[in-house]
Amino acid sequence: MKQLIVLAKQTRGFSLMELMVVVLIIAILMAISIPTFMGARKSAFDSNAKQFLTNVSKAEAAVYAESGLKQWADAEGMTIEEPKFQYIDGDPVLGKVSIVLAPDKKTGMLRTLSESGAIIAVDLKKGGQVSPPY
Repeated sequence: MKQLIVLAKQTRGFSLMELMVVVLIIAILMAISIPTFMGARKSAFDSNAKQFLTNVSKAEAAVYAESGLKQWADAEGMTIEEPKFQYIDGDPVLGKVSIVLAPDKKTGMLRTLSESGAIIAVDLKKGGQVSPPY
């Protein structure tokens, strides 16, 4: 028992300055890593939305080819032809595809809202190329 008391008196803990230095280093590492992580997360959300629109544009192209009218389908027509996606007319919404067509339905765009808040668009005239987020 005496040996434990003597051993306890001989051991020293960390000083307050040493603990503050460790906390400062951890804070600096977090300040560097959190923005990087958030950028990677935004990129992943945008990539997911681009892949989603690529799949929808392929479905739209198939309906365009099958129709024989050489016109793009609007939201109502795509809901009938390809019901596994949700379509709307107007502003893009998360998880839904906004179809914007010219009055003659010869040109148009597909748009969706990424989870990062960016709007991802596909120009139907350019064969389904995904544009950069805006």
